[in-house]
Amino acid sequence: MASLTAKVVRGRTYYYSRECQRIDGKPKIVRTVYLGSAAEFIAGSIKHGQDAQPQSVDIAAFGDVVALYALARQMGLVELLDRHVPKRAQGLSVGQYLLLAAINRAVHPTSKLRLADWYRNTALPRLIPATAKQLSSQSFWNHLDFVEEPHITAIERELSQRLVEQFQLSLRTLAYDGTNFFSFIDTRSPATLPQRGHNKQKRNDLRQVSLGMLVSTDFHVPLFHKVYAGNVPDCTIFQTVTEELRVRYRELARDCEHITLIFDKGNNSEQAFQTLDATAFHFVGSLTPSHHMDLLDVPASRYQPLTGERLAATRQGSATTSP
Repeated sequence: MASLTAKVVRGRTYYYSRECQRIDGKPKIVRTVYLGSAAEFIAGSIKHGQDAQPQSVDIAAFGDVVALYALARQMGLVELLDRHVPKRAQGLSVGQYLLLAAINRAVHPTSKLRLADWYRNTALPRLIPATAKQLSSQSFWNHLDFVEEPHITAIERELSQRLVEQFQLSLRTLAYDGTNFFSFIDTRSPATLPQRGHNKQKRNDLRQVSLGMLVSTDFHVPLFHKVYAGNVPDCTIFQTVTEELRVRYRELARDCEHITLIFDKGNNSEQAFQTLDATAFHFVGSLTPSHHMDLLDVPASRYQPLTGERLAATRQGSATTSP
């Protein structure tokens, strides 16, 4: 990748074009071209530009990729990842691999086999220089082998706290929900997480992995996640999640005294409610019509709108709701 470099000689500034490549894991200048002073450089560009026609045009994705890279730098993401998952100082770090994968997933999801092709058509070669060999799918998987479940838990806790502090996220209301993702993992694979279950995308013929996530209602920032087998119902795993949320509450409560947890009826279970009752969480859930058949018999005309702009679409029954 070529860059413009200024050099001061006897009080005058001259410019050079320098091309840098990574050799044996280290950046090295492989070509230098003298361009002259600023006046000479501009004059030459104007002179040649009158007749010269471009031979080719390279188009590179810039805005979305650089915005995400800048945000990662602001958070100190790579440094955080590398501190929890260190490796020998050679080539790209584990944190850099994970950042490249995350940016790719956000702007142009592709397989690891095709990631190098996508990378070359973005601004990333200037930001995270890497060779084609370093971006091979095998190199990615070799580095992801460094990441273990305890690392993920520790990283998530520290990153969540950092996001809350840096971006002043409101924790007064947090939303939890579960979903699942079908995969094309072979049926004979010994993996235990992918299982057949009730797929929300109607692909019950494929093995799926389920994911529960806690997010802030302020910008929907993920603060906690739980990956579980695709054949486990949401309400069953929520019993386990509530135990973990009890621990997480103590960490989050440093930034907010009262936290309300919101979840839908798919997570309802008596055991989960008992666990939540023992925590400091306030919580709001939902019920199915079968839980309040008596209220369904009340005519809609008996309900009155609540006061306040935010509650204008919500109605409540009168004190005497019997028909």
